[in-house]
Order: sequence, then structure tokens, then C-alpha cells
Amino acid sequence: MNALQVSAVCVGAVALVLSVLSVRARWRFRRLPGSFRCRLGPAVRWRRRPADWRVRRTRAVWVRDVLLVQSGALRMGVTPVCASVARDASIEELEPFTTRGLGLHAVALQLTAEDGRALVVATAGRDRTALVGPFLTAAVPGLPRAPRGQASDGRGA
Repeated sequence: MNALQVSAVCVGAVALVLSVLSVRARWRFRRLPGSFRCRLGPAVRWRRRPADWRVRRTRAVWVRDVLLVQSGALRMGVTPVCASVARDASIEELEPFTTRGLGLHAVALQLTAEDGRALVVATAGRDRTALVGPFLTAAVPGLPRAPRGQASDGRGA
């Protein structure tokens, strides 16, 4: 065997191992309770253009108030996003065909990361409750606002 053939065999073996690891990582993440398929997008639409959604779908899962997003070219990494939802935020229904691969009834929720960055997460309508995670009030549109505070005597404001 010459050096070119040895190099080709090595490259092929590495590609095979990476493929198997990638499939296994995706499969394990998919089996986590509460995981859902999603697309990430920017929160601000610039010059009235539609949001630029990431090209590839990914998966995410809430662990307490941290959203774990499967990341990387081979989806073998996990990116934690310490997120919060604004008090008056709720799930918004997206126009059909706005986000590819999430169905006709896709929904989105705007989150704010710990560092102040805004992020929009979109998913299929059937995954609405998985999308809101610990922020269940965001799943129900039209709720009245919560009272701001209570009086010092404990009777309410």
C-alpha cells in the first residue's frame, strides 16, 4: 500500500467514527424527557425583513431555567442558555412556511439570555408546552397581568 491509500483509509475511518458518534449523540439527546426540535433565530427584525432562522434544525431541552441546545457541526456539543422570559411574553404563532421543518403551525417564544442578548426559539405547535419549559404562563395567551407587589400589612395592594 502506498501513502495515498493509507491516508484515504485513515480519513475514512475517522469519518466513520465521527458519524457514529454524531448519530449516537443526537439519539441520546432526542431521548431526554422534554426535548423538542427547534430552530433558533434573532429577536430583532432589521429593516422589516423576516427573521433569519438558522439553517439547520436542532434539539433543545429545559433543565430548570437553563435551556440546553444541541450544537456544533455534528451536533455533539451542548450550549447552555440561562434564559428568562419577559413578564408579558407569550407564545406567538408563526406564519406557515416561515421556518422550514417545523410544520405549518410553528410557534415561537422570545427569550432573554443572562447577558442581555435576545433570542427567539421556534418549534412545532405540538411542542408548545416543551418550548415554554418552566415558564408555563407564557403558553397561555391573554392572561391578566400579575399584581406588582403587596402592601406591608399582607392584605395586598
